[in-house]
Amino acid sequence: MAYKFKQGQTVAQNVKRIASEELATALQCLRDRAAVPAESSVHEIRKSIKKTRALLRLVRPELGEFYADENVQLRDTGRKLSPLRDAGALIGVVDGLREHPLNGAGRSLSAVRKQLVRQKQLLEQEAGGRKLGPEVASELLRARKSVRYWRLAKGGFEALAPGIEKTFRDGRRALAKARNSGRREDFHEWRKRVKDLWYHVRLLEKIWGDLMEGYEHSLKELEDALGDDLNLAILTERVEAMASQNGGRLKAASLIKKIEDSRSELRKRTLEIGDRVYAEKPREFTRQMARLWKAWQS
Repeated sequence: MAYKFKQGQTVAQNVKRIASEELATALQCLRDRAAVPAESSVHEIRKSIKKTRALLRLVRPELGEFYADENVQLRDTGRKLSPLRDAGALIGVVDGLREHPLNGAGRSLSAVRKQLVRQKQLLEQEAGGRKLGPEVASELLRARKSVRYWRLAKGGFEALAPGIEKTFRDGRRALAKARNSGRREDFHEWRKRVKDLWYHVRLLEKIWGDLMEGYEHSLKELEDALGDDLNLAILTERVEAMASQNGGRLKAASLIKKIEDSRSELRKRTLEIGDRVYAEKPREFTRQMARLWKAWQS
């Protein structure tokens, strides 16, 4: 199932088809109705939810009251899976750090990994106790059924232009704010706006062929780097909490320095890529997309 607009379908038909397909994919990951979704399923479900929410943002001005209700419901469903996602992701981050010189932090990193594995097991036990899998499946099914009621007032590129321009402008502003503040929260917000733009570019991939392939690649590279930075920031917080709870038995200083050095390199790279990605003005970017759409439809 392709996450992209098809020629021969109206904008409304494309939007409803893609939303329905993504939510069906998420439901398929829960087909066995296990109390706790498998780790791979958690990743796929969250990805489908994010793709659906990005689609909603693309046509937000057209959906009116439907947007807020659907977006909040999908957001809340995704958040129920976030602790499980974070638990698995942090173990992966630790394993990635172990592939590089640790400068004396190896023993501490091994101790952190053991605690993260234990925390993951406890989270899975808790999720199983409240039957998280069936709960999420029920919410996704409701969301998929509601897609049929989405109404778009306009058609053609006119239905997409406001959403595209807003996404690009919000990303530009988020970049500036993250650069100025350096706060983890601001980089995280920027990442969400980058992901939206990346998904919107993917949705309209057919209209330009290979013309913007490099741009799409840069967006993905940027989103990945921002995601790595967020995971490292969360890991720093976990290590600090573990060190405090262990009464100093966990020697965290060298490990935290290793993590923060990695984050510093990532931040520099994200800002460089971001400047390229957001080099154009939002209105000109939207006009360029409009020209490509017109050529695709002719």
